[in-house]
Formats: sequence, C-alpha cells, structure tokens
Amino acid sequence: MKNKLSNSNKESLFNLFYILGMLLLLLVILTLSFNRNEIGLFEKHDDHVIRAFEQKQGFDHLQNQTFPLIDSLFTDLKTLSVKEEDPVRKNRVKYSINRLKLIKSAEEGGDTRANNYSIIAQYSRMYFDDKRIVKKQNENLVEFSYQLENCMIGKKEQRDQLFQMMVSGK
Repeated sequence: MKNKLSNSNKESLFNLFYILGMLLLLLVILTLSFNRNEIGLFEKHDDHVIRAFEQKQGFDHLQNQTFPLIDSLFTDLKTLSVKEEDPVRKNRVKYSINRLKLIKSAEEGGDTRANNYSIIAQYSRMYFDDKRIVKKQNENLVEFSYQLENCMIGKKEQRDQLFQMMVSGK
C-alpha cells in the first residue's frame, strides 16, 4: 500500500494564509501599477463641482442681463392693444423676441437652463401672433358690420321703392 503524505492542520492553515497573503500582495501591486496615472476620485469630484459652480455663475450673470429684456417684452405684450396700431411697440416686441432666440445660441457652457430662453421666445411669438389675429378679426368684424349695415339700408330702399311702385301702380 501506498502511504499518503499529508500536511498537518497547522501546516495547511499556514499554507492557506501564505497563498492569501501572496494574492493580496499581487492585488496591491497591480492596483498601484494600473492606477499610477489615474486622477483620484475626489479630484474628479472637485473639478466637477468647480465646473458646475462656474456654469451656475455664468447663467446667473446671463439671467441678470436678460431679466430686463424679458420684463420689458412681457410689459409690451400686455400693453399692445388689439384696437389700435402701435408700430413702435410692435417693432420693440419683435426685436425682443429675436434677441431672446439668440441668447440660447450664445450660451455655450452646457447649462440647460439657457434653453428656456428659446421657449420663452416661442411663447412670446405665439402670444404676439394671437394678438395680431385678434386685431385682424376685430377689423374684419367692423368691416362686416359696416357692409351689413349698408346692405340693410340698400334692402330697405329697395323695399320702399317696391312699395311705392305697388301703391302708385294701382
């Protein structure tokens, strides 16, 4: 019979710890060698926070510059009358809407809040077009009521002439 050579429990445990220690040492060496040129996690986070803060400051500055433009635009849109023509105010509204559209393309920082200026410009354009449509409808209504009045006067004159012909003809 063959004799089996076996290690004692103490030797087996020692071999296990030796292999685990060597594996751990290998992992540490490989980690250090692969991550030697890498930037640390906190440095990336700090750069991201600084970049986000700079974008926020840039947008706040842009917002402070454009707030008077938006405020005057909405004031002009509210006071734009549908009954009478005001070409100066109409031109100011068109100019303000075009400036708001251009603000989005001027902001290149990646802040998505700057996209809202184009939405405000679209809303203002829609509101301005609605005011123009209402003004045109009011003009058409006045024109149609004038035509109706003329038509009724003409019909009344025709009826009176017909009545005169009938009275004089008998």
